Amino acid sequence: MFTKRFAGVCLMVLLGVVMVGCQKPDMSDAFAAPQRPAALDHLGMLVGTWEGEATIKICGLDEPMTGKGTSTSTWDADKWMLVERYEYEAGEDEMIKGTSIYTWDPKIKKFRLFGTNNWGELMSGTGSYCPKSKTWYFEGETCHLYGGGKTYGKGYSKMINEKTQEWKWKEWTRFLYFFKTDIFEGEGTVHRK
Repeated sequence: MFTKRFAGVCLMVLLGVVMVGCQKPDMSDAFAAPQRPAALDHLGMLVGTWEGEATIKICGLDEPMTGKGTSTSTWDADKWMLVERYEYEAGEDEMIKGTSIYTWDPKIKKFRLFGTNNWGELMSGTGSYCPKSKTWYFEGETCHLYGGGKTYGKGYSKMINEKTQEWKWKEWTRFLYFFKTDIFEGEGTVHRK
């Protein structure tokens, strides 16, 4: 008697599972784009073409170097990311040409940055924006594919007004994590064209 009742209950459960499994899921929202994060709007102030000058101090060189260049930042992917293409002098006959991507990561509540250039550098990092001071703060690391090694950097870019930014950036290497060696420090101003 118990076996027949148990078999009957199992059969009812099995039929219930099959019936539920045969129902079509509601797919009306499956392909709807998520809502765009409002934090991405801060990147709008960087859109445009910028020209700049910089002073760079490199470890091992007695005199600082000066350089200039341009960058153009445009929206992409329905304003979910900002794409920056840049070209800057690096010495008398060298040009650094590269691309950077900026987007918002809602999980860490920070901007994410990715980039590469014609020197074989892969850059990744995070950033934040302070509306009160109109300042961007960035930090990250760079893998030097052809020179080997990794550097770490930190800096900021302050919006002086809608047409001018001032920036500073510093990079270093680490030995056994605890020992830091500064290798690069730069600062400059960029103006919207």
